[in-house]
Order: sequence, then C-alpha cells, then structure tokens
Amino acid sequence: MALNETQHPVTSITDNLPGMVYRCHNDRNWSAEYISQGAIKLTGYTPAELVSESRVNLGSLIIEEDRERVWEEIQAAIKQGRYYTTTYQIRTRQGELKWVWEQGHKVTSGKRNETLLEGIIIDITEQKRTESELYQYGKCFRSIVDGSVEGIFVHRDWRPLFVNQSLADMLGYDSPAEILAMDSVSDIVAPHERPRLSAYAEARMTGGNPPRRYEFEALRRDGSPIILENLASKVNWIGQEAILATLIDVSKRKRAEEEAKRYREQLGHIDRLNVLGEMAAGIAHEINQPLTAILSRCGAARRRINMNNPDLDKLRIALEAIEQQAHRTGEVIERVRTLAKHSTGQRESFNINALIKQCVEFAELDDRIDSIHLKIDLNHSLPSVIGDPIQVQQVILNLMRNACEAMTGLPPEQRILTLAVGRHDQDTVQVSICDNGSGISESTEKGLFQSFFTTKELGLGMGLSISRSIIDANGGSLWFTRNPEQGVTFRFTLPVTPEKAHE
Repeated sequence: MALNETQHPVTSITDNLPGMVYRCHNDRNWSAEYISQGAIKLTGYTPAELVSESRVNLGSLIIEEDRERVWEEIQAAIKQGRYYTTTYQIRTRQGELKWVWEQGHKVTSGKRNETLLEGIIIDITEQKRTESELYQYGKCFRSIVDGSVEGIFVHRDWRPLFVNQSLADMLGYDSPAEILAMDSVSDIVAPHERPRLSAYAEARMTGGNPPRRYEFEALRRDGSPIILENLASKVNWIGQEAILATLIDVSKRKRAEEEAKRYREQLGHIDRLNVLGEMAAGIAHEINQPLTAILSRCGAARRRINMNNPDLDKLRIALEAIEQQAHRTGEVIERVRTLAKHSTGQRESFNINALIKQCVEFAELDDRIDSIHLKIDLNHSLPSVIGDPIQVQQVILNLMRNACEAMTGLPPEQRILTLAVGRHDQDTVQVSICDNGSGISESTEKGLFQSFFTTKELGLGMGLSISRSIIDANGGSLWFTRNPEQGVTFRFTLPVTPEKAHE
C-alpha cells in the first residue's frame, strides 16, 4: 500500500535517511509496500522496481546462502514480540555483493489487520571490510607474537592483560589463558624479587627512570626457578597505560657463566700455586732466616736463665727479638696462605696502593727480583676500587714476573721495573707495570692473550690469558703498549667504588 499525500513529510525524512527504509509483508519474498529512495544507492534498483510485483523483490536480493537464516531470525523475533536485527549479504543490480545491517519490527495494518514489517537496511560493506582487515591483522599479530622466541606479556598493576604462547611455554603452562586467569602475575616472580620489580613498575608508571633491561628470578608452574631477562617499557594498551614486558630465558647462559667462572677460579688457583712453586726457594729462605735467628736467640736466653744472676734486661731484649722474628715469619706465611687459598670471586672495595705494596713485599721473596731495580709510583689521593683483591694481586704478580723474565738478557744494573698507579678516567683507576726488556714481537702479539700460548720452554701459557679474564671479570680491561725506546708496559683498569667515583 503506497503512502498518501498527507504522508509526504514522513517520506521526505525517510528518503534522506542513510540506507533504505521499507514496509513489507511477512512472506518469503518480503513483498514491499514502500521503499525509500535510498534503495537506488544501496541496491541499484528504484523503489518502484522493488515495490512492483516483478521478478525483483527484497527476498531475491538476499544471497541464497543467507536467505533461510534471515527468515528464521526475523520469525523468531516476531514470535517473541521484539525488534529484529540481522546482517547478511545482498547482490545489487550490478552484481556487486554488499554486506547490510537490518533492523525492524512487526506492525499491524489497520484496515486488513495484516502483519507487516517496517525497518531499515544500511550498507555495512566498508565496516565489514575493515572488520575483516582488523581480524586478519589480529591473526597476523597473534601469529607473530605467539611465534616469537621471546615471552611477551602486558600488565597493569600486575594484572595480566595479554600473554603470548611463548611465555606460557617458558613458564610451563599449557596456554596463555592460565596466566591471564591469575589475579596478579607477581605470583610468577620469586618472592625475594617482588619488592625490586614492584619498585621498578611503580617508577615506570609514574615517570621515574628504572632500568629498562634487567634480570630476575621467576617461578615456573612446578615451582622451579628460572632466570629471565626483561626488556620493559610503558605502552598504551586499549586506552590505558600499561607495562610491556619482553622476556628471554637466560637460565642456560647464567649456568654457563657460573661454570666458566668456577673454571676460571680453578685455573687462577692453579696459577697461583704455580707461582708459589716457582718461588719456593725464596719463600723457604725468607722463613729460614727468622727461624735461625729465633733459634739463636732462644739458645742465648736459655743460657742466661741458667746463670746464677741472669741479666733480665738482656733476657728481655732476646725475647723481644724472638717475638719480632716470629712476627716476620708469620707475615711471610700469611702472604703465602693468602695467595694459595681459593678465591671466592666476591668483589669488595679495597685500597689499590696498599695492595701494590703487598705485591712488592711478596715479589721480593723471588730471587729474580734481587737483580731488578724496582721503582714504585703510588698515588695516595686515589679513591678505593672494587674487585677481588686476591685475583688482582695474582695479576700484578704475574705481570711483575713476566717483566723480570723479559729483562734477563740485560746487565743487572740496567734492569728497571716500574709499578705505577693513577686515575685512568672518572670511573676507573689504572695500574701499569713497565719494563725495559726484550719487548714483544708482532708475531708473538697475535696470540699473547690466548690460552696455552707461551714463548717459554716450560711455560703453560695460561698466565696472561688468566690475567685478562680476571680483569674482565672484575669490570676492567688489560692491554699492553710498546715503550718508545725499549720494553713494554702492561696496563689494566679497575672500577672505582661507586660512591667514590666523583671524588
């Protein structure tokens, strides 16, 4: 039934609505009584063509695959007395497929008491295309993220917002959903790490400057520990600020590093014992001297005690001499004990000038140092450094021994060994060991710091290799330069104790 002239204002409104407004019968063809002018843009057909009883009707526009579903959805809504809403595809006059959204409701014709449907159909093809692209992008994103080696998760206040499959696998969970179901992902962090990581997260969210990359201990599903390296940043996640964490399992690397550290310490210990072995004669002589003096003084004291009127003053002097020699022996034994013991690898703050003095005292036990003119250039204004003092002492002694051996071809009066210490830069102190020996050839230089490389007939070739690894492990660098005239200078750096760096 066409609208009469009194309905013209309503027609004007419907013709200007987006899409197509209709009134139709509730039959399989959706036989129309009224179609708005929007039909032309939407379908390519005029309202007159769709209202007439021709081969084209609203039902025939719906693609065959969707017709039955649309019929059932609308009939169910009519039966329940509610508005119906559905989406489907139509084929236009030009053969183009379009996605449409339809909403309508049942009305009753006043004259015939007949059930009619009134509604609107809107073109949502572009929206569907966008949704499809977003869906495809989402699938690609998920595929890339889940295929990533790194574990990825997003959280806000430790509440998980996104987790990829790699992180679930890393932590021993079957799927990301298990982690997403947690009230707080702090549960996967080892208890002793939670305060530190919570402080980092709070600082990151409030504009602070926490470290972006750091390691921490996490817990797998079975409770076993795992060491993760995290690269963290603040992101906008669906309209809210959150933290993006990209995680790598570094447990194997950390175990390998610990094992390498143990091997390095064992080799260092062997090297120190080798030093003691080579210096055994000098050490024995250094201990034997005070012991001989002690025995002599003890004999003299015993004789004085046996006298009828012993001279107590002379007896006291003898006892003081015995005490002095005993202390001297104890100092030698303590130096040997210190060098012989296993290093714990623990870094601590220490005075580099005092350590160099100890090294010189120990080196003087070696017979080879007797023929060397030793110069010591200390700098008592230097701040303390941080490192393992036993290991650093080992490096200095190694370099001193090498320097002594490099000068064996020179007359004794020309052998000069200089130990100096000074500031390298704001954050490091430099120690240098300079000799005027035979120097280092270019061919020797290439393998100088390699393990088992040696120019000595009976050498193991581990001294310089161990020395460099020790300095590297203590946060410094070891290198050498050729002197302008003769010999070489080995230099190494050590970091200044943090709170002393700017002094």
